[in-house]
Amino acid sequence: MPKLPIPCLALVTDRRLCPEADLAAQVERAVAAGVDLVQLREKDLPARELLALALELRRATRGKAL
Repeated sequence: MPKLPIPCLALVTDRRLCPEADLAAQVERAVAAGVDLVQLREKDLPARELLALALELRRATRGKAL
């Protein structure tokens, strides 16, 4: 797990701002550009869909961002 520098750059997701199928790619680009922490915030998703999205985003951030 990467150590967070202070201050850190955080990204809070909102899949409505980009095509849902592209959210993981957007997160990967943001992490490559310097984002240290990604907060998955999709309150309107059912639990099963939220978990699937969380796992997809975790694969995109593993070893690079929290």
